[in-house]
Amino acid sequence: MLIKSDGSFPYESDNLDILIRPSMLGKVLTLLRKAGYSELPQARERNKYLFRDTHTPEVLPLHIHTQVEWEERFLDSAYLWQRSETACNNGGFSVPSPEDCVLITLAHLFFENHEIKLADLLKITSKLRNCNLNWDYMFGHAKRLHWDDAFCLAISLVNLVHKDLCGKDMLPEKVLSKIGDTNPRYFTLFQRILKPFSSGCAPINIPYNISALFFLLRVLRESDLPLVKRFKHIDRVASNVLRERIVARTLRSKKLGFFGAFE
Repeated sequence: MLIKSDGSFPYESDNLDILIRPSMLGKVLTLLRKAGYSELPQARERNKYLFRDTHTPEVLPLHIHTQVEWEERFLDSAYLWQRSETACNNGGFSVPSPEDCVLITLAHLFFENHEIKLADLLKITSKLRNCNLNWDYMFGHAKRLHWDDAFCLAISLVNLVHKDLCGKDMLPEKVLSKIGDTNPRYFTLFQRILKPFSSGCAPINIPYNISALFFLLRVLRESDLPLVKRFKHIDRVASNVLRERIVARTLRSKKLGFFGAFE
């Protein structure tokens, strides 16, 4: 399943994100290696494997997923497979249902990218315009996986971008009302977060601290894990983030030093 595709191309990414069933992982990895792909071990994450075609490096890498997650699971893969659709113009590949496409887009822009791209806005508005979306499913799915407050904030931010650019709300009034009714404890916080962006400047960037706060709440609500394991998970994620920032800063310093030699 092409998990970040809305069923159409061109595909806006630097790799193809492909969800497979966990039971197929060994077979898929063997087939990729036989086809001339090699894994980039430095890019391996939990339940994610990045492969590049060694013979034709200009071909997009393949990012193989066994779960849809960014350090934490935000969608139930069983539902993704049950509700998936086949995109005829994608060579018979599966794509997420319209509702799951919106959920994936929101979770990715909020917890991974920390920004709203025009591609995200276009993907969501196309689903709103062309599909009769089941909002109860989306609210319910996010709530069951403990990120319904982040879901409400993310879709509100996308709505504000649309309003800044187009002069009107993207979301139906009933959905805007449901956001307020579903999360009364957080609605005041939402208003405070949204207020700085309401002066005609679309909120393209989402402050990292805000995403981190809601990620922390997501982990602490994970009822399937004992409390000690939840804190250990937070510690592991924080260590990974710190390590990635140190590596990025080191690479940036080396790059600046390289160019400085020519000044």
